[in-house]
Amino acid sequence: MRNFVKKLISWESSLRLKAETLSSSFRKNPKKSSNEFYTEFFKVAEIDLEKFMKDKYEIEELQKLLHGIIFQLASQCPLDWEGNDE
Repeated sequence: MRNFVKKLISWESSLRLKAETLSSSFRKNPKKSSNEFYTEFFKVAEIDLEKFMKDKYEIEELQKLLHGIIFQLASQCPLDWEGNDE
């Protein structure tokens, strides 16, 4: 179990870094919409989740936990919603 926890923390840290990178890119390009940002973020998160799940963790609760982490990270991304016409 300890190995799993380390792997989970590593996965979450990696995804957090990717979210921060995307947030930085979003702030640098005001023409990018929040919709584009989230689409890009969830594509990255889906790929990372598939890699993580290749270890055949067959626990439905684990998948819910990982999806929860993805949504938590998405909600923490600092977006400027003002002026977004979409």
